[in-house]
Amino acid sequence: MKINVQEYNRRKYYKSAAKLFRQILNGYLADYLIRCEGADINTLKTEAAKPLQKEPIQDAMVRLYSKVGADFAKAQIKEIQLKKSMRADIVTKAGKPKPIEVDFWEEYFKRYAIAHAGAKITIITGTTEEIFKATINKIITNNPESGVFDLLKMIQSELEVTNQYRAERIARTEVNAASNRGGFEGAKQAGISVKKIWSAVIDDATRQSHIDNEADGAIEMNAAFSNGQTMPGEGDAEEVINCRCGLIYITEDDPRY
Repeated sequence: MKINVQEYNRRKYYKSAAKLFRQILNGYLADYLIRCEGADINTLKTEAAKPLQKEPIQDAMVRLYSKVGADFAKAQIKEIQLKKSMRADIVTKAGKPKPIEVDFWEEYFKRYAIAHAGAKITIITGTTEEIFKATINKIITNNPESGVFDLLKMIQSELEVTNQYRAERIARTEVNAASNRGGFEGAKQAGISVKKIWSAVIDDATRQSHIDNEADGAIEMNAAFSNGQTMPGEGDAEEVINCRCGLIYITEDDPRY
């Protein structure tokens, strides 16, 4: 199995991101259980159909992007500039790469998440609503002799397991997206002409379209790969969920440029 460098570097973010999303999903569940305490079965169904607030997911996305995106942007700038540290147009009089303030990138990705993650926030919240409603209705239908207390215990047990799985999947998907966007923005700000290469994790779970993207070789920064994506983690859901791919940036002195 081939693992790209970005996937290796992303691993330290997965656990905390999964914990964050799990807390949010379980928070929705806890709120539902409180609302249904002492209620009748019809109320269980009615409460399950109520829309969930998007704000918790939005806040999580802002926190994730401002951390992961900023970290990868700074790391990418450093990596590219170190390769070309002797070029006069990107070094200070002291001969070091020009610094970019940490707060700039954190604030940049806070704004980016609010402006560009709206569709993802809507999808995550909407999918959560659908899973809640379907799970609750299934448990009620399959257990017609059970009382409200027992039904709520079954609902809690099943959704907690589901939430753990979904939190891990959301975390992997969004950490990937934030890290790739961070690296991309950092590469553009490094002060050097670069091109990008798709770097896939090659194993039995890798999408064929992503393997094909890697075969495209080096392309211009704003160009799209063969499947229409400009970078891993951004695009249609069938292309981004659980994606582990990254981008490699090469300079003019690289034979692949």
